[in-house]
Amino acid sequence: MEQMFLFYGVLYDFSKELISISELTRREKDALNAINNLYDRLKYSPTVQEIADEMGLSSKSTAFRYIQGLEEKGYLERKESSPRALRVIRHVK
Repeated sequence: MEQMFLFYGVLYDFSKELISISELTRREKDALNAINNLYDRLKYSPTVQEIADEMGLSSKSTAFRYIQGLEEKGYLERKESSPRALRVIRHVK
């Protein structure tokens, strides 16, 4: 039996795997949809600036905050060394 613990709405297990039990905010859903739309158009992963532009945001840092939230909740994987390294793992229903 796996042992897990709950911390601020996120369920952790000993393998450091993250399992989200919280829902996405409206803006996180918007960000995920923007990423999917951009990928469909560009055929490659968008940059943070492109995501911000698609969402109508003037700040890349705000878009990055949504990306981090999606990553923490298990919707995205991100490779930190590359600006175009986002991978959608889970889609919004």
